[in-house]
Order: sequence, then structure tokens, then C-alpha cells
Amino acid sequence: MSLRLIKYSPYTILFNQNFSSSNHTYSKREIYLMKFIDETGIEFISEAAPLYPFSKETKSDIINSLSKLLNAVINLDTIANDLYSLPPSIKYGIEQAFLYKSIQDCNPLIIFNYPETIFVNSLFSLNQKFSDDIFPTVKIKIGNNFSNELEIIKNIPSEVKIRLDVNGLWDLETAKKNLEILSQIKNIEYIEDPCRTLEDNIELGAEKLVKIAIDYDCRNNDNLKMLEQIDEIDFLILKPALSGSLFELADIITKNRKKIIITSAFESYLTRHSLILLASLLDHNYAHGLSTGTFIKNDISEELYLIRNGEIKIDSLKYPNNLLINV
Repeated sequence: MSLRLIKYSPYTILFNQNFSSSNHTYSKREIYLMKFIDETGIEFISEAAPLYPFSKETKSDIINSLSKLLNAVINLDTIANDLYSLPPSIKYGIEQAFLYKSIQDCNPLIIFNYPETIFVNSLFSLNQKFSDDIFPTVKIKIGNNFSNELEIIKNIPSEVKIRLDVNGLWDLETAKKNLEILSQIKNIEYIEDPCRTLEDNIELGAEKLVKIAIDYDCRNNDNLKMLEQIDEIDFLILKPALSGSLFELADIITKNRKKIIITSAFESYLTRHSLILLASLLDHNYAHGLSTGTFIKNDISEELYLIRNGEIKIDSLKYPNNLLINV
């Protein structure tokens, strides 16, 4: 199985509102679309979606690698042996194209579970009013004013599962004090990156006050394998499009011993579709962070697996080949 890269181009994803992490605010997202052709003349589009500054790869890394790959015939051995020393997001994007080709050929390179129901969390902003259309699991970014945030969290109905994301804004002493309080709220599912350093988050996990999830230190497949061995960590939040090999990742998560949550980093639906498929491999019913499409103004493809009431139904294996733009 081989593909040839015949074109690449940058594409700017625009958001309906700004999104912030602990050290960066995003109003848009730059990705790189890649057009491949196979030996029969069928074209496949995928994307490389680095996320600065979360990714170590730079814009020049992406452009240089794509320039070297242009018109090259690529096979799976090329990718597996990393002959081009590819940045992680490009490696994921190329394997995404191979995955979609294998689905087109009715011989998928990964055996996915379907029919399957994937559960999805919604994103809840502290400045919005809680409404009935919120999904059964919500994610809330906190860390700026704990007293105010606590009052809002307490008023969320007890049947709704709550995920809190601090983005590493607390020091260890503050985190211990706040987790003592939060431990009284029984519908909190976990707290994500309460402190910046992994060492501090491991110490918090040993307290067993609130389940600890790690996102910031879970950047690639090697990190994932390392973090799976740490008993004090309960959940791993994975952004697969930044992690490197899609096929290696699929193998890792089918053997995982921790609860892995698949989450989008605001990529286009070309990638979110592959994230949905990866989520189907996990043997748990925890919600995944895959509802970011509603925040994108100019997505590239219509969604094949729609989110309804916090659920995605996978009834057959397909891939996004009808695009809303010309590549």
C-alpha cells in the first residue's frame, strides 16, 4: 500500500470564540492539508495539525518536512521506520490518509468496534447559564477565582458528571486545599492538571481526594506508555493528532490499563473523525472530548457521525471524502 503526496497547503480554522489554556489564547487554528494519490488514481485528503505552543514542532519544521515529502511515494514501512524524521503531527496525518485508504479498500488497517456508542462531554463556560441541553458530562475550565468557581460548580445538578480543568494554574499547597473542598462534591469525575509539574500532580493523586487526570504531560505515545505505569494518576487526556503514529497509538490504547480520554485539539473534521474511531477502541463508557466542531466557523467536511445528546453512534465504517472546500 502506497500513497504519493501531490499537494499541501495551509488552512486557517476560525473559531466562534476565543479559547484559552494556561499560557495561550487561540482565536484561530492553522493546520496543513495534505493531498495524496494512490496507485489507482484515488485521492485522499488528511491534515497535519500542530498546536503551538503545546507541540514542540515548529511551523518551519512542518513546512520543511512537507517540502521533502512532496511527490515522494510513501508506504507504511517508510512511516514505521521514520525515514524522514517526521514531526508527530505530520506522521499522524499521513497515517490518517493510509487509514482512510484502507477503509475505502474495505480492508481497514485497524479493526474498529461498531456498532458502537461513543459518549462525549460538552464544554461549559463559567459565564454561561446552565441549561437542559448540556450533555451528561461537562468539562469546565477553572483556576482563576476559586471561590466564585466553587459556587457555580455546587449549583450544577448532581446527575451531571463534572470534569474540572485547571491548566496547571495552582501551586501544590493551593491545590491540596482546594481538592479538600472539591472532594465533597460527589459528581466530580476528575480534575485535570491541577498543578503544572507532573511530580506535584502525582503527589496530589496519592492523597486520593479527587481523581487526577493528566493532559499537559501526555503529549506523545512514549509519554502515554510512561504515564500508564503511575498508580497515582487515574485518567490520561490524549490529543492523538499531536502524538505521532496513529497505528502505534491504536495498539497502545487497546492494551491500556488506565482510563484514556480521547480529545480534539480543535482540528478539522478530517481528524476528528479519526479520533471518534480511536475512541471506539477503548473499553470504557467515559465521555470523550470530541464536541469541538460546534465552535468552528469553517470546517472542511460535514460530520459523518453526529453528536446527539452527548452520544455518537457508529453504525458503519466510513471516512470523510466529500469536502466542503477545494484542496
